[in-house]
Amino acid sequence: MHQKQLNSLNGLVRNYNKYELSFWNGATRSDRISKTMIETMYYVYIITNKSKTVLYTGVTNNIERRMYEHKNKQIEGFTKRYNVNQLVYYESYSDVNYAISREKQIKNLLRRKKEELINSMNPNWDDLME
Repeated sequence: MHQKQLNSLNGLVRNYNKYELSFWNGATRSDRISKTMIETMYYVYIITNKSKTVLYTGVTNNIERRMYEHKNKQIEGFTKRYNVNQLVYYESYSDVNYAISREKQIKNLLRRKKEELINSMNPNWDDLME
């Protein structure tokens, strides 16, 4: 590659790196929000206990963290009390409002319908986090 082309390429790389650094350090607020919104996914999930007798439906923006919290009983309440910590079903969405709406829909389903959802993705009810 000729020196002139190399200098031009290095300038592009430097400009790209400056843009990426400035993106979080002072680019417009709407740019930072847009980038964050594009990269954020929301998960509606169903978890169960070891004997598969209890189902819990929730929503989160970080399924790995949330399952760690459930498995290590870091969340007070229903899931801790009934040892509900095996992920058997999930759906992912880019829109938080749709994810919350879907969580409410699933929570209102009869158990039989929730089982149909789980069976459609995970017929053996394996823990999807293992």
